[in-house]
Amino acid sequence: MSGSLELVSLHGGGSDYEFYGTDDLANRFRVTGFPTGVIDSRASIPNFTSSSTTASVAMEVAQETQNAYPSKTGIALNSSLDGTSLTVDLSLYFKEADTYRVTVLLLEDGITGAQNGVSGTYVHNDVARKAITSMNGEEIVIAEDFQQWTKTYTLDINSKWKSENLEILVYVEKPYGDQTVVKGVKDASYGRYGDTYIDNCRTVKVGETAELELR
Repeated sequence: MSGSLELVSLHGGGSDYEFYGTDDLANRFRVTGFPTGVIDSRASIPNFTSSSTTASVAMEVAQETQNAYPSKTGIALNSSLDGTSLTVDLSLYFKEADTYRVTVLLLEDGITGAQNGVSGTYVHNDVARKAITSMNGEEIVIAEDFQQWTKTYTLDINSKWKSENLEILVYVEKPYGDQTVVKGVKDASYGRYGDTYIDNCRTVKVGETAELELR
């Protein structure tokens, strides 16, 4: 499902890679232990003993979202880094009028270090480093169909983070409205984790440009 799934790894308290926004999302998704995966803000994926089982359930839920909730938004962005000053230009396109939420995070790949609870050295990817928006997302009210929305964000980053490994994650949430909350994958744990689901998401390396994609 290349191009359909984007990953973000949220480390909790006590981790060398602790991210302050982890607790906010753990409360929202009622996470009681690590690791836990959440797909599209709709379903929790437990840590099965078989990694292939975990992967297959995650993919089934993602496919279910694609089939039941066709994307109503498009994402385009570019970014530039000047020393420790990061600028992100974001453009969103909306097919339908609604009240959306957009969340923008800075991630880092290729972090070599310890893994809590086990010995050895691991490479950690998609690690959340900084929230560019609120972890609850920025509300965007779209009054008419087929509208575009743009915004520029600027922030300072930690000089210890490797610029060549940084990427921007953007995800857009849309209200269910009168749509049925689909719960068809047997081994997933569904819950009403709010009134929205992930409509679209995109990850782009810092310094690169992602042109608008519409499906």
